[in-house]
Amino acid sequence: MDSAPPAHGSEESTATNALRELAASDRPEVRTYLEDRWVPQIGSKRVGLVAEGITWTTVDILRDHLQYRQRFDDVRLVWSADWTSFSTDDFWVTVVADPFTTARQANRWCDSHGIDAFNCFAKMISSTYGTEGTTVLRK
Repeated sequence: MDSAPPAHGSEESTATNALRELAASDRPEVRTYLEDRWVPQIGSKRVGLVAEGITWTTVDILRDHLQYRQRFDDVRLVWSADWTSFSTDDFWVTVVADPFTTARQANRWCDSHGIDAFNCFAKMISSTYGTEGTTVLRK
């Protein structure tokens, strides 16, 4: 007996819808409390990205983001196309909703939580600033 896809759609379409809903529900808080401030960026994935030993799908991205929400308080999801401070428009970006006035402070958050420099660094989320100067990597 062949299994039929769920009535609500495929796993990929369901995960895509869930990611969209999360980003939409997080957007007001991001605009109000995080925009034009420095935050720790702890995840950034797009469909088809080859990293960490896999080719990422929306199901993988959703799972990764939800694991961060369980691990840390105040995790938010943004869609890079909604903000001018990202260089590409097709990434699901996980940030910690702990705003700082400097990039150094955001990067210290990464240090204090033991996340490697590749996966955690300071990011300014903005709809007015461009990409230049809105990302500060850790050394």
